[in-house]
Amino acid sequence: MSDFDGLTEEEQIEKMREWFYENYEDPAERTPYEGEYIWIYGGPYDAYEELLDKFEGQVDERLILDLADDLNSECTDWTSTSDEGFYDEYFNNDPIEALRRSLEKFRSLSSQQIPDQLKTNFYALLFINCITIMEVFLSDTFINEILIDQNKKVNYLRSDPYFKERSLKYSDLYDEYEKIDDLIKYRLSNIVWHKLNTVRELYKDALGVDIKDFIRLIEPKVVLRHHIAHRNGKNKEGEDILVDLAQLNELADLVDELASYIEGVLRPIVYPTEF
Repeated sequence: MSDFDGLTEEEQIEKMREWFYENYEDPAERTPYEGEYIWIYGGPYDAYEELLDKFEGQVDERLILDLADDLNSECTDWTSTSDEGFYDEYFNNDPIEALRRSLEKFRSLSSQQIPDQLKTNFYALLFINCITIMEVFLSDTFINEILIDQNKKVNYLRSDPYFKERSLKYSDLYDEYEKIDDLIKYRLSNIVWHKLNTVRELYKDALGVDIKDFIRLIEPKVVLRHHIAHRNGKNKEGEDILVDLAQLNELADLVDELASYIEGVLRPIVYPTEF
């Protein structure tokens, strides 16, 4: 039985409106604005699409459209009412363990027996996947570190031009302070984490970790990944790129070494002193 059974059309619309207001709000309420909205709570959401996704099949679509038109007269782009940052779900609290699990699955897949005619495409997809594993580790590690360590957060805020160039009124200080973690997540979620020179500056300035020795080794792999993903497996000269098992193993080892190095600098092992 539907929650809308026995309700008049007006009651159905009001029931949907109540749900919508519980879950969505005008971004003018609290979303940061700098010439355009910074959607740290998600969005922009379209009223009709959100209503249709929730209520399709439960009420006449005509009623959904009528309500959406009414809501659009208030606001054309909506954001979430949730107090939690929209990007929280994307960040892992234990990046090194997540990376190791992903690499274990990666190595298991790469060891599968694949028909010869499919190996080129299969290995190419795995190659891209391994670069993605690295990107996720780099982003999640960085974000976790600066959110839990006040000194590292300050280092980051002082070094990133995005924050250095922001102007702020004293009257807005408290509101901005409350939103700072979500602003950081929003900013960092828009960084391309396989641009290793950019990543190096972030890690060096905020965390005191310099990955320059790994860039020389991994950067050619990132270029190869670009050709596979954006040139349909061909280089600039139009030649086919052939990825073999040895290249996959080499890349996985490099990503593992990079992650272990970063983890070792951030959390060095302290051995007990012998008396």
